Amino acid sequence: MESFVILVLIAVAGLGISAAAQAGKRKPVKDAWRAAASALQLGLKPGDFFTYPEMHGEMHGHSVRVSIFTKGEESERHTRYRIILRSSLGVGLRIRERTALSGIQRLFRGKELSFDELEDRLVIRATASDAVVSMLGPLRRHTLRDFYAFFPDAVIDDTTITWENAGVDDTRDRIVENVRGLVKMADELEHWSREPEPRPLSEGDETTAAIAQTAVEPKRLPASIRVTDASESERAPSLSMDELLDPGWRPPRQPEVDETDMSEEERVEADAVIQEPKPA
Repeated sequence: MESFVILVLIAVAGLGISAAAQAGKRKPVKDAWRAAASALQLGLKPGDFFTYPEMHGEMHGHSVRVSIFTKGEESERHTRYRIILRSSLGVGLRIRERTALSGIQRLFRGKELSFDELEDRLVIRATASDAVVSMLGPLRRHTLRDFYAFFPDAVIDDTTITWENAGVDDTRDRIVENVRGLVKMADELEHWSREPEPRPLSEGDETTAAIAQTAVEPKRLPASIRVTDASESERAPSLSMDELLDPGWRPPRQPEVDETDMSEEERVEADAVIQEPKPA
């Protein structure tokens, strides 16, 4: 009997030590998740001795969920990020990375949409094929390729973006960066579904735009010319009709041009500008 009691006490003590050790390992993770949730203004379910924290809330109207789970025969931990879009794209879209099984899946899941820039990287399917082809212009396909370079194995459909990262994300900055990147993609998808990509300028359009933007340079006097304006008291007053018909009337004096130290070429240019007739 005494031996049984001792064994029970040893087992309980072992469980206590194990739980304390696990709690010690999880504390840095919980601290990082708490800081990330605060930075992102998301709610946090802190977890306990046996569970990891979970983050949830909304950003830009999209539902955000971040959690830790195990999968595989060895129960490896992964961090799952899930963004539920504010509204469905409504085109039956599904995008995922191409794998060795993609060719076999094509036989059962139907035709893929073909885009040269993405052919070697992504499998894209949609029920509204024409709408998706119109939606994914060249610049947007480039954005998609960049997104998958940062979030490999992400899955996009009409309502959700899901990305599972191997291991436990245990730093504030990494979690914040991941969530913001995924939410930005959700914003992009919603925008793409509403607005077609602007048509790139053709060669003729570019020429027209360049001409329209060309400013006409005004004539300028050479830098060495100094024009001395008359003072307010010296300026010719407004003339009446009688004064204009007076044969003794003389025009106001011309601006004084200092031709000191001017080259012959500058004098010719100055004369041409000053003597240029004004429009009626």
